[in-house]
Amino acid sequence: MPLDTEPREGRLRRFLRAGDRTERVRRVLRARLAERRMRIRIVTALTLGFLVVAGIAAASFAWTVFGAGETTERLMLDRSRRILDAEIRLLHDRLDPVADQLAYVARLAARGRIDITSSAAMSDVLVTFVERLPQTSGAAFAGLDLMSYRARRLEGRVVFDAVPVFEVPGGYERFIKLRGEKGPVWGDIFWNPEARQPVLNVRIPVRREDNAFLGGLVAAVTMGDLSRQVSDPELGGQDRSFILVDRKFVIAHRRLVDPVGLALSDENPLPTIDRVGDSVLAAIWSKPVTSRL
Repeated sequence: MPLDTEPREGRLRRFLRAGDRTERVRRVLRARLAERRMRIRIVTALTLGFLVVAGIAAASFAWTVFGAGETTERLMLDRSRRILDAEIRLLHDRLDPVADQLAYVARLAARGRIDITSSAAMSDVLVTFVERLPQTSGAAFAGLDLMSYRARRLEGRVVFDAVPVFEVPGGYERFIKLRGEKGPVWGDIFWNPEARQPVLNVRIPVRREDNAFLGGLVAAVTMGDLSRQVSDPELGGQDRSFILVDRKFVIAHRRLVDPVGLALSDENPLPTIDRVGDSVLAAIWSKPVTSRL
């Protein structure tokens, strides 16, 4: 007798139920696989999005840092230019009137409006000149008689005297050199033992209309007065300002307002950058320190 006695319809029904379970399993597996793929795509998208955001942030940070550096540099350069322009205007405001007024006196003398042979007349002219220009430390006229009429600022007052040009240190040499000049000339800086200051001077020849030489006028500005104008904020200057010549000689600095102790003389009328007690100025031409970062 055959073992399988189950009716054919029962076996078919059981087979169909098994097929249904298999199909449901397949659908479940496909759904889980689709869900996993979706999860992978979402993670990938989030990862890519994070990388894009991070890249944008890094680029923005770099732009901000380097852009800020360039902006700061431009601002510093602009400020330096404005300070330099202000100092140049200050120098012109202080020195140009000295040359202009000296040229005006020379024109009056050339036309005979001033008696250049009269000590009294020259006293009035030169003393008034020095009193009205506080930046000057003195003024003088030397004529063909080789007498030098001088008005000098000493101990807060202006004094007048007349001495031969030979008694003025370097006076005769400057007088001879002046004969060949055509207009106002700013001369070399020299040491003035009376004022105990290095002195900058402007000279101009006095000539008649026929170009005949009658003498010469000179006005002096001490480096102490110039330094006070440059470095005193109350006078429009900057506390840390200075003026150099030939890269190493200082002609204006707050230390030159009173140069005692700098050992200045006829041979060394100006201090060097390492002698004025300013560490920033002393290192101005040194190689810049670079960051090791």
